[in-house]
Order: sequence, then structure tokens, then C-alpha cells
Amino acid sequence: MAKTDNLEEISTDHLKINIKKLPLCKVELSVHADPEFVKLAQKKAAKEVSKQVSIPGFRKGKAPIETILKKYSSAVEEKLNSVLADEAFKACQKATNLKILSNGPKITYDAKSISLENGAELTYKFELEPEIPSVDPLKFSPKSIKAPKVTKKEIDEAIHQTKFYYAEWNEITDRVAKEGDYLLLDIETTEEPKQKVFQDTRFEISDKRMAKWMQELVIGSKTNDSIEGTSKPDPDAPDKEKKEFEPKKVKITIKKIEEAALPNLDDEFAKKLGAESVEALKESVEKMLQDQAQAKYDQDKRESVNKFLIDTYQFDLPSSLLQKEIDFRFSQLMENSKTKKEYETFSDEEKQKQMDNLRKQSIDAVRLFYISRKVVSDAKINVTYDDVIKEALTSLQHHGHTKIDPKSIPQEVYALAFSKVMLKKAQDYIFNQNEKQT
Repeated sequence: MAKTDNLEEISTDHLKINIKKLPLCKVELSVHADPEFVKLAQKKAAKEVSKQVSIPGFRKGKAPIETILKKYSSAVEEKLNSVLADEAFKACQKATNLKILSNGPKITYDAKSISLENGAELTYKFELEPEIPSVDPLKFSPKSIKAPKVTKKEIDEAIHQTKFYYAEWNEITDRVAKEGDYLLLDIETTEEPKQKVFQDTRFEISDKRMAKWMQELVIGSKTNDSIEGTSKPDPDAPDKEKKEFEPKKVKITIKKIEEAALPNLDDEFAKKLGAESVEALKESVEKMLQDQAQAKYDQDKRESVNKFLIDTYQFDLPSSLLQKEIDFRFSQLMENSKTKKEYETFSDEEKQKQMDNLRKQSIDAVRLFYISRKVVSDAKINVTYDDVIKEALTSLQHHGHTKIDPKSIPQEVYALAFSKVMLKKAQDYIFNQNEKQT
């Protein structure tokens, strides 16, 4: 066996196989089959022809090969091409152990010459399964991920925000805005390209809930005023925040000035929210915030693992597989009539940007599928039927399906559920392995 970069030569008793690996998991086999191999293929071709013809004195398929070669030489010659292609390819697979891409595009074949005296020169082109590197989970370092923690301040703020659902609102029309008022605002950037930042959004004029620069612009203004200014960090903001802050020129339009009478935080108010007392309300809100924090923590954890895998382990993907993923995601987008209508109004540049983004998402998704499968396989992690069914049922329920028979789950839903479960198990394994070391 001889091997250089992307080139490899393998010899068997009857074949010389040159393997040329190309980008995007493509491969080209240049094969020389010796005369003996061609003769064996010819005999098999003649045998297949004999099953299709009738010769007096013989049952179909039982006539001597020599007779078939003599009487049906053109049919045998025609059949030889496909038989030789199949037989040589089978022998190549056995000799090279190349992993052909499952459900990949058709294998292309070309016979440059076929001769009983000189043998045959054959070429095959096809796609391979990606070569996935092994993952070292200890290289993962989730430095920025913090375990969920809910503070009293967050609980009080959540309850305070709930009060607004029961507030008595009084619109102010006879004076300018002052501290303590609530403003309904439109905010947009004035530099090109202009962007709507907020629309019909309520803000409270206070140090706690409005930036200083906004207060300076709106205090003293009245309904329907439009004020232009530049955003900036608060004077007491952390140095890091000041350094990273990007000033924006904006226009603020005051749609309405209001005063709010908020209900008292007492047992009567708590009962309106389904709690028996203020204490029970705080416990309920704390649990809700804790659940939200845990969900955010889990999401951040998984996204950090995904980023680690994508950034650290780069490898080629088959172009046909990637295109299938892009086409699938695009068709999913176009199923939404609103999205489709919006896409049709895009310029060519905007459409290309959308497709570039879709391509990036597809590359990441396909790469994560292969890496997570590698992690699960290497770590011998079990992905059970029950795990996958549970994920599939959850997915269908989220899309409004009820009374689902697990035995009738569509194959595409099951396959997607399997990929999700596999990725989750790989993410958990990598994260947990890292935690053991800390």
C-alpha cells in the first residue's frame, strides 16, 4: 500500500486502485482491472444473458457459457459494462473499506476501456461519510456560565411589574412629562440604516427604569413631541459597560403621558394572582423565576457546548447532505405565508444574505449531528427508544397535536427527535465531564 497526501494506492490479486480524496468528502477511484477479472465478469454477464434467452435443448440459464458468448456476443458485451462496474466496485469496497455516504447521490462510473487482453480502466466518483475527529471534553471551559440564582430584588421587581396589570391609568394632557410619569414611546435610530428600536412601549421616568440620557431628553417635553439626542452610558455605570457602549443617535416620540395608581401589595392583591397571601405570592414568584433561570442556564450551557464543538472540531461535510439540509430549512421557512411574502419582497442582496445565514445554520446543524453521534459512540452513551419517543411526543404536542399514538409517529419526526436526544446527551456528557475536574 502506498500513500501520500489525499492519494492512496491499493493492490489486490486482480485490481490496482488509486484513491484520490477531494474536498467536501468526495472521492475518485481510478481502477485497473486485470484481464482475468474482466474474463470473470464476462462469464457472469453471459450467465445473466442466458437467463433472458431461449436456446433449444436447454432451460433458461442452463446453456453453456461458450454457446451464449458465441450466439449472443453483442448482448454479453452490452451487459459486461454494468456487471464489470458492479463487480469491480464491490471488490474496491472490500479492499478500501471506504464508508460511502448513506443516501448520498448516485455513484458516477466511467469505463475508459474494457479489453479481455489488456484488462479495464474504470473510474468511480462518489461521496464519503465525514471523517469525525474524537472529542476531548476536558478542552471545554464554560467560564462565563453561572449557575441560576434568584435574588430578593428580582422577586420584588417581578411582583412590581405584575401590579401594572391592575393599575389605574390617568392620561396627562395639560402638562409636560416629569419624574414618576409613564411614557408611551417610539424610539428609532436616525443614522442610516434607520431602525425602529421600540414602538408603543411604556417607560417609567425613574433612575431605576430609564437611562439618564433618556430622562434628560423627555423630562419637560409633552405629548406628540419628538426629541433627538444621542444615547450614552449612565455616569455610575461600570467601566466595562462604558467601554463597550456604542452611542446611537436616536429620535424619541412621546405618544402618551400617563400617571399610574398601583395596587397595594397585600393579601387581597395576592389572591387576585391565585395566591393565599403575600408570602405565598413571593414563594410562587420565586419558583417561577427559579424555573426561568434554570431554563436559561440550561440553554446557555448547551449553547456553550455547541460553540465549543463547532469552533474546535472542523471537518469537511458532504455537499449533497448540506444542500439537503439547506433545502429543508428553506422549505420550512416558506411554509409560513408571512415569511414567504416578506422573502419575495427582498432584493437580490437581501435574499443572498438570508441564504448565507441559512447555509451557516445548516453547516452548524449537520456538523453538530455528526460530532454528537461521535461523542455518544465513543463514550458508549445509551440513547434509548423511550428517550426518543418522549422527545418526539413533546415536539408533536408543541405543534398542537393531541392523542398521539407512539407507533404512528412519522419517520421524519422520529429522526429529528433522535438527533435532539443524541445532541442533548453529548452536551450533558461534555459539561459533566468538565464539572468533575473543577
